[in-house]
Amino acid sequence: MPEMQEHSGLHRSKIRSVLMFSSPPQKPILTPCIGICTLDARGLCEGCGRTGEEIARWMYMSAAERAHLMQDVLPRRRHEPQP
Repeated sequence: MPEMQEHSGLHRSKIRSVLMFSSPPQKPILTPCIGICTLDARGLCEGCGRTGEEIARWMYMSAAERAHLMQDVLPRRRHEPQP
């Protein structure tokens, strides 16, 4: 029996060390993408309204930049007249 208790203690110790040094789960990155990925004549995605540059930079933007784009820029673009 002592061997079983020792093994169990090592197992708990290993789990504890993994939990202490593992990073917390990442939050999913919010995105306006709806899967309709075609650029219109203005260079805006027909699905989400982002420019090609904004789409390319999306993964590198901070959460604040993404929030600004989604809450301020994209809604304003939807209300701009189309040429």
